[in-house]
This record gives sequence, C-alpha cells and structure tokens, in this order.
Amino acid sequence: MEAALQVQPTTGTSSRDVLAAAIGRERAAVAALESASIAVKQARAAVEEVKSNLAQFDDLDERIAAARAEMVKRNDPGTLPEGFIAEREARRATRERLEECSSALALLEAQQGAAEKALREAAEAASVAALHVILDEASALSHGLSAAQQKQWHLADSLYALDLVVNVAIGTLPHGPKGALRQRLGRLLQPLNAQRPEPPPLAPNSPLRLEAALWRALHAELRRDPNAQPQATWEK
Repeated sequence: MEAALQVQPTTGTSSRDVLAAAIGRERAAVAALESASIAVKQARAAVEEVKSNLAQFDDLDERIAAARAEMVKRNDPGTLPEGFIAEREARRATRERLEECSSALALLEAQQGAAEKALREAAEAASVAALHVILDEASALSHGLSAAQQKQWHLADSLYALDLVVNVAIGTLPHGPKGALRQRLGRLLQPLNAQRPEPPPLAPNSPLRLEAALWRALHAELRRDPNAQPQATWEK
C-alpha cells in the first residue's frame, strides 16, 4: 500500500511518466516472481529426489540389527560388514543432504512469498498511477462541464427574470392578448422544468453504464501502455 501512495505525480513529472515507471517496476516484479517460482520448483524436485534416495535405507536398521544378532550368536564382537558401514554412512550423508535441500527450499519459498508481495504492491502502484492519468484526462471534462453549468445557470436566470417581467406586464393588459402571450412564455420556459430522459443506470443502453465501460477500458489499456489515449467520443 505504501508504494501505491507514492505514485502521485510530483512537480515537473507527468502522470504518464510516473505510470511508465510503475509499469516497468511491475514487469520487473513479474520476472522476479517467475524466477523465484522456477527456483522453488527446482528445490522441491531436489527434496523429493533426496527423499526417494533416502527411502532405500528404510530397512537398514533392521538389517543391521539382524546382522549384529547373528554375530552375537557366533560370539563375534567384531565390526559390522563393510557393506553395512558404507550404507550407514551413505544414509547419514543423504539425511544431511535432505536437511540442506529442505532448508534451501524454505529459503526459496520465503523469497517467492516476498516476490509475490512485491508484485502485488507493484501492480497496485501501476493501477493507482493509471488512475492518476485518467483523472488528468477527466480534468478537461470537469472544466468543460463547469463552464457549461455557468452558462446554463446564466440562461436559467435570464428565463426566470423574463417570466417575472412578462407576467407583470401581462397583468396590465386587456384579457384578449394575455392568452397568446402566456402560451408563448410557457413554451419558452419549458427548459426550466425539463427532465433528462434516460434508462436505469444498469440498463444495457444506459449512458452511465456505457461511459463507465469506456473509463474501465482506458484504465485497463493504460495498465499495459502508458501512452494509451481516451476514446475520441470524449470531448476535451
């Protein structure tokens, strides 16, 4: 999470530059995890191979005990046959080998876990960096909407003022002209009460849903290419 919080562009650095660097770190993290995963796979295979080799000594203690028992029966205090001694030494070496391989596996698995964590953090940082690019792109939309709202409010104020002026003036006129004037005024004032027709937000043809799909597509594309551009349907 800490890495993700540090991907906001700073003065003199564009959000796309930050995103490009974040994508580079993510790709490096992917390569590091792949390397770590291969090493773990090899270490596990080595452990299994040593375990398989160690299995051949499963009955060694019983065979040694039987051999010693026969020597005791013969009142033979000598050493075990060389074959048993060699097997026992080979088992000791194999056990040490298994301990070494198991320790190596534990270390490599820890490195793999660290690589997985690093990849998650790098992916999160790249995603956040892509969101900063999207917010930069959306700034033009926000400014455009703000300007349009200012214009809309000015036009609405003018129409409301017209309503007041015309109604006061109509009140002084004979009955005859009032109807036609009020009809014309009513038509002019219709935009003040207009409701935007649109389907529910989750409907397939909902503008909100379609625009959300465009933003999601841009975010996904930016995660691959820091130079990806918004759809042409968005006005700057």
